[in-house]
Amino acid sequence: MATQSDFSADEWSAIRNAPHVAALAVAAAGSSGLGTFKESFAAMEGVMSAQKSDSALLRELATREQAMAGQTFLRQQMTFGMTQQQMVDKLQTMASEQLAAAVRALNAKAPADAAAYVTWVSGIATKVSEAASEGGFLGFGGERISAAETAMIDKLKSAMNAA
Repeated sequence: MATQSDFSADEWSAIRNAPHVAALAVAAAGSSGLGTFKESFAAMEGVMSAQKSDSALLRELATREQAMAGQTFLRQQMTFGMTQQQMVDKLQTMASEQLAAAVRALNAKAPADAAAYVTWVSGIATKVSEAASEGGFLGFGGERISAAETAMIDKLKSAMNAA
């Protein structure tokens, strides 16, 4: 089982940050308004779920230190003055790039952990998409998972599968 010391700084950054970027990309793709709080909670819950994983790598990624570093990375990437569409586009691109880099590094240096990582990140994205209804009023009505969220999850999965 791999740990942080098995990867370069850039590889580890991608491995650590990709789940956080993917979660925010899915949340931003939807338009749930107040549901964003539910999506944020679902994202962190998904990240922290790895604390119970059989994979030492995933457990390491779910430590407080690593989760905080992933959140700090996200804050550094967001620019004030961006329109919602600009933010969605940036997050989509960044999530795809980070996930592809992370899975490439895992396939090369820790193939035993790669499948668990892909499953974990896919689960986080799904959990975020299911956290709040889209298109309703104050959380009532609307659809459970929007077409935009589904499309984003499909793009993320494609990026991971292409790596």
